[in-house]
Amino acid sequence: MTREFTDEQAATFENLLFELRCPKTFGQPIIIEDYCYSEKDHYRVYIIWDEWGSHPDQARANIIIDAFYALKPKKARYILQCTGLTIKEAWKKGFLPFGIEPRTHREGDPPLEEYIKILLEMEASYIPEFDSPQLRFHTLSEVEAAYDYLREALPGSRWLISVMSNIGD
Repeated sequence: MTREFTDEQAATFENLLFELRCPKTFGQPIIIEDYCYSEKDHYRVYIIWDEWGSHPDQARANIIIDAFYALKPKKARYILQCTGLTIKEAWKKGFLPFGIEPRTHREGDPPLEEYIKILLEMEASYIPEFDSPQLRFHTLSEVEAAYDYLREALPGSRWLISVMSNIGD
């Protein structure tokens, strides 16, 4: 069930296939499978990824459904809805309420540049409303795992877990 894609869309499709085969613990894309309790075994898929960039909404949905049919055809039959959002779009719609931010106000803290470097290595996104790159998460357990990882990866660092809702902005 492969459609005709532009070159840019075809490249995103191939990248999504790779990401679905080798999912990451942190970074992008963030893949959310939201089961619908009113429809047995059916679910919605949200893929949050800055790579969506300028792709129109319908192309994003087509790329997602085609990738699922290519790799998980039995599961793909039960997708009721699939949506592709950039990090900023997902944050504004309330999909990523949890975040992690550097705390650098104490003497002896690593320099801010070190915090930013590790955030970017983890594929943090720039959201204009924030001063530094953002790692955003869908669940508390995801942000807690990232917190533990960051504390170990940058010795002496301090991090703040934040929760915010931006629905309707």
